[in-house]
Amino acid sequence: MARGRDPVDVLTISPRLRFLLAASVYMILARFAAEALALPPGYSTSLWPAAGWALWVATKFGIPGLLGIACGSIANNTYADPSWFNVPIGVCAGLQAGAATLLWRAATAYTWSAKPAPPIKEPMCLGALLFAGITTGAVPCAVVGPSMLKLSGKLDPVFDSYGALVGALPPNWAHQSFNWWFGDALGIAVMLPLCVFLLEEK
Repeated sequence: MARGRDPVDVLTISPRLRFLLAASVYMILARFAAEALALPPGYSTSLWPAAGWALWVATKFGIPGLLGIACGSIANNTYADPSWFNVPIGVCAGLQAGAATLLWRAATAYTWSAKPAPPIKEPMCLGALLFAGITTGAVPCAVVGPSMLKLSGKLDPVFDSYGALVGALPPNWAHQSFNWWFGDALGIAVMLPLCVFLLEEK
């Protein structure tokens, strides 16, 4: 039986278009989550669907897609709050998706350049990719992101001249890190299967 064609066929998409598609969709998903699903004080979300998109992109688009993910993350965070720490957070978003994909390919005995691509729709393959994403693909940003916020002073309480706390007490590093990981992990668990079943081979 002949194989069907993927709605998104990497062989027919130029590296430049893969980069632009990865970056633009990532930013759209990120802005939606930041506006609709943010947790106080706004540095993390209850669900980060962009993480699931990033992982799917890593399995299909390769290096151009990962560069697009990094740039999409940097653009999204810069739109919300221009700052130097957006760069390492964005780079981490791309690296963690790539690392999770490499772990998945190793666990399923595939190499980065394997052709045809691994059948992600198979339950064992999809389960392995979800596991790699929720562990390797969600942890790095949960460490780097809150660390950058801490270094920039955004997790420090603000006091007025009388020593009274201004606004709510910000979450500590560990709390922020857990929220960040949970949002990424849930985003992978929700968005990755959607991408696989909507965009993979029929």
